Amino acid sequence: MKFDLKRLFLLNNLTTALLPIICIGVISIAAVKSHVVADHDHNSALLARSIAGQITTYLREPVGTFNLLTNHLRTHGYTPREQSQLLTLLADSYDYFDAIYLLDGRGTVRQAGLKSTRLKERGDYLGMDFSGVEICREARATGRLHWAPSVSMASGEPTMSFCAPLGDGAMLADLKLSDLGKIINESSSTRAFTAFVVDKGGRIIAHPDQETVDRKENLGNLPLFRSALNGTVVTANFSLHNTEYRGTALLIPGLGWVLVVAQEIKLAMAPIHVLQRILVSGLLATVFLAMVLGQIGSRMLRRPFDELTEIAHRVIREDYASVRSVPSWCEEIRILSDTLCRMVDAISARQTALNEQTEELMATEERLRELNALLEEKVAERTASLEKAGESMAALNLDLMQRSSALEDANRQLEAFAYTVSHDLRAPLRHAGSFAALLLEEQGEKMDEEGRQLARRIVASCGQMEQLISSLLQFSRVALSPVNKTVVHPGTLVAEVMAELQGELEGREIELVVGDLPPCLADVILLRQVWANLLGNAVKYTKNAPVARIEVGAVRGDDGTTYFVKDNGAGFDMAGYDRLFGVFQRLHSPREFAGTGVGLAIVANIVKRHGGRIWADARVGEGAEFRFTLPAGPDDAADGGAAGSAVDSDPARQV
Repeated sequence: MKFDLKRLFLLNNLTTALLPIICIGVISIAAVKSHVVADHDHNSALLARSIAGQITTYLREPVGTFNLLTNHLRTHGYTPREQSQLLTLLADSYDYFDAIYLLDGRGTVRQAGLKSTRLKERGDYLGMDFSGVEICREARATGRLHWAPSVSMASGEPTMSFCAPLGDGAMLADLKLSDLGKIINESSSTRAFTAFVVDKGGRIIAHPDQETVDRKENLGNLPLFRSALNGTVVTANFSLHNTEYRGTALLIPGLGWVLVVAQEIKLAMAPIHVLQRILVSGLLATVFLAMVLGQIGSRMLRRPFDELTEIAHRVIREDYASVRSVPSWCEEIRILSDTLCRMVDAISARQTALNEQTEELMATEERLRELNALLEEKVAERTASLEKAGESMAALNLDLMQRSSALEDANRQLEAFAYTVSHDLRAPLRHAGSFAALLLEEQGEKMDEEGRQLARRIVASCGQMEQLISSLLQFSRVALSPVNKTVVHPGTLVAEVMAELQGELEGREIELVVGDLPPCLADVILLRQVWANLLGNAVKYTKNAPVARIEVGAVRGDDGTTYFVKDNGAGFDMAGYDRLFGVFQRLHSPREFAGTGVGLAIVANIVKRHGGRIWADARVGEGAEFRFTLPAGPDDAADGGAAGSAVDSDPARQV
């Protein structure tokens, strides 16, 4: 939905004017209604209690007269005729008595006092049995006055009955309730309230309008009446004679009747209706005034906006020279006009700049075309280079495949060589050594010293050659055996190796220090060979030390665990470090320390196949230290093999 400025201004005026009035009016009506209802309920409750008190006061006089008559008859010995005359005189003298009866000991009517207009009916009541009347039984049983609502035997209207013991009988009187309507009317006539009395059955027994009593209206189904019968003072709305009322109902003490004080709702809510009419009138006047002011204001506002619209059309036509500022009494419109003029100046300057930039862009575009052509040439050259590189890569891959095939052939040849050494070379060598030893044993006495020396050299050389062949086979097996990694506990391996070296330690004083050795991922058989070679070298090269000290430990790092074996033995010259891990390379003479020069080569090969590295540091006569790294094992397996197997038994830890 579209709005022009005139309608928008008018809508704004109406909203601004009506919204506060409507809100205040609704709140005021609600507050006044709440106050009126509360005031009405308070007044009706006060009036109900006042009328109930007056009714109770009204009943005191008949009760006093009845007590006086009872005492008079009790102290004077009247004849039945005199008693009948006295009762009739009292019924005529006091208008509130409807009938007075004297009952004998069986509850039968002995004398009856009626109004003079009803004396002919007296014979109808004599001999009537009242023994079943509740208040008569209670009065004779307790010896005191009792009263209760009842229905007159004479008129059939609701009455109040009194009964008191008299000798061996009792006296009973019916009190007319017609005067209650006068009391109610006098009490409520000045307050615009209507009060009436309802008996226990819900029938109206006293009302300012006697016709309402005669119609015998029944209110027994009203929640207001039922709640009041339970002893609760209730204020609520109800309907009577097709008229809506709001009233208060309370139980009259001692009577069992309900007094209702009510007022028509339209009378009770009259102040609210007046306030509503005032509010509607104010709204209509406000609407009219807002429309008039909106019409005047919109005319004053539309003129400068029309001029601004014309300026906008000039800008669209690019007629920048005719744009002028619009004078106005409104500060916002002046600001808008000045801003529009500055915007036109900026647009004009921007258009000039755009024209210049367009020329520059055209020149740049031509330059880009040239650069694209040059780039295409270079791309073609680079593509050709990549194709050549691809051909070279293919040649390299082919060469790598050939080298891999050659390496496989070399491994097969190495296996064949190892088989040949172990079977074809060792047997003759073993025979030569055995024959030389046998010759030395059986013919040694017949040989001269030089012959015996030569035989011994043959036996020693055969033994050394046997040891070299064994070391060579061991190196070959290590190089070709697969690596089966599991979680290994080096502490257990160190303990096993040192137990095997106990024979070489006898008679020597050795200090062995074993630190914390975290688990690692390795092949347990190959790793045991590493520890056997390193610890065996430490034991061997410390034989000349007075007190040998061998230290084993580890250091955790980010890329794994570094293990070390350190001793205070013979050490070696670092100048020959490059030959330290080579096959058959030794830095000490066989006369100093026995060996084949294969042990450290085996250790280096095993460590490298596990993805680690090994290095050493030494000084001649001060000892040597060997360090190697291995991948770390899980932390929770740190103590799993300290006292048992070197391999973690949990299959989930195996790699």
